[in-house]
Amino acid sequence: MAIPKFYLEGRSDRETNIPIILRYSFHGMRLEYYTGVRVDEKQYIPKYWKTQKNPIKSTAPKAENLNEQLNIISSHVHGAENAAKAAGIPLSVEYFREYLNQKLKEKPKDDHKITLLQYFDQFIAEMKNGINQKTGHKLSPANSEKYSAVKNMLIAFGKFRGASVDFQDVDKNLYDELINYMITEKKYALNTYGRHIKFIKTVLHKATRDGLNTNIKYQNAFVGVTEPSDNAYLTETELESIYKYDFSAKPKLDRVRDVFLIGCWTGLRFSDYTNIRKEHVNGDRIKLVTQKTKQQVIIPLHPTVKSILEKYDYQLPPAISNQKFNDYLQDVCEAAEINETYAKNITRAGIREVISGEKYKFITSHTARRTFATNAYRRKISPFLIMSITGHKTEAEFLKYLKITGEERAQMFEEMAKW
Repeated sequence: MAIPKFYLEGRSDRETNIPIILRYSFHGMRLEYYTGVRVDEKQYIPKYWKTQKNPIKSTAPKAENLNEQLNIISSHVHGAENAAKAAGIPLSVEYFREYLNQKLKEKPKDDHKITLLQYFDQFIAEMKNGINQKTGHKLSPANSEKYSAVKNMLIAFGKFRGASVDFQDVDKNLYDELINYMITEKKYALNTYGRHIKFIKTVLHKATRDGLNTNIKYQNAFVGVTEPSDNAYLTETELESIYKYDFSAKPKLDRVRDVFLIGCWTGLRFSDYTNIRKEHVNGDRIKLVTQKTKQQVIIPLHPTVKSILEKYDYQLPPAISNQKFNDYLQDVCEAAEINETYAKNITRAGIREVISGEKYKFITSHTARRTFATNAYRRKISPFLIMSITGHKTEAEFLKYLKITGEERAQMFEEMAKW
């Protein structure tokens, strides 16, 4: 299937407010269609499709809104072609033009109108059987669970405000009202409500592309927010203390300790390091395809990992729920005296606060991955090599995992500079 492309109208007498035209070539024919979008010449990215970027520069006024309109038109072109194939209709310029006019210029009928919450159900149902378009693999069940949690929050919000939320309600006022609800009533941390907004916006984007939502005020009004997570990691000395502690009298803690340490020395996610099997070990390497990204990673076999795998004859104990694992893990770390005072900064209920306590209370299954990345970096291993094992796509995402203090960075710099 060809790629719909957007071009500036070929006028030589103007550099501003130029119409953007859709061009789509098929079966030796070419469709040209006025999109209704106009931009200045300097705001357009020539041959944008080669870089997989949007046609309009992000610095342009209302760039996100305009690019979304063009993406919607592009999706309708593919929808037209798929509909024609299914119905046995021959493709023609007239067919495409009529289809696009129907989708883009006719007002949607209110008959059997679907609500935002109903569309959430549809979105979640599709996600349960969905395929990641980048990898070709099925989406993780965790994705649908996250969106279900957002939908439940919206239902509770509707009850709180005395009216459910629908497509036509979504604007800056609703955004402010919703944020205030999540902060003051739900007591969400900043990253939690920021993630909820991001998920809501994703659903609204798809509903707009599907032609079920015509209110695009959300594109500028709904802004996801984040702050750096201030989470703990374990030093190699602390890992050694955990490894040497005798848990033989407490088999549950013994098993959780062993599995957790495998995560700390492999950098894998919880869903992967709890499921390592003999077939994943090839000599002094672990080779497996990760569950989330479906990418193969090759990891050097650390002596601690090798010792633990041999202890279980390369058949780790059956995985338990993440929640139970975290409960037992804190018991493990408390017993191993990982109890120095630890302080974590977090924005909750709109207030920046410091949460402090013994360090073991801040350790979770995901600490393993953060521990691996930080300790490898402390050993002066290049981020590129660490990322090849953790699977991070960008250095910006990877750097979020590093928990190096300012003092530690200065010391590392001093050692490498050899002043």
